Amino acid sequence: EDFCKATGQEEHGKLVDGFQGVFVKGVEVPIDPAEVLPPSDNAPQLAADSPAVDAGEALPNINDGYGGRAPDAGAWELGTEPPHYGPRPRGSSTGRARPIRQ
Repeated sequence: EDFCKATGQEEHGKLVDGFQGVFVKGVEVPIDPAEVLPPSDNAPQLAADSPAVDAGEALPNINDGYGGRAPDAGAWELGTEPPHYGPRPRGSSTGRARPIRQ
């Protein structure tokens, strides 16, 4: 609260005591910054009883389509597939992907 008052930032921020109970598999923070952890073992998918569920702010044209009282404050909405960014193979669900030309 003091930080918000002093800077005007994080007006909607939520303070969470560690990562326990926030994510399904937890989130491991590597000790060595060069270490790469497998995404499947370290995915930031929210747990059903996470304090981040319905704790986000609605942003028109950004996080529309959320389920619940408000958007989830997480990498993606609880109960949905993670977003896929970038090119997709022809015939993907969007049907608009094009191969990358070299």
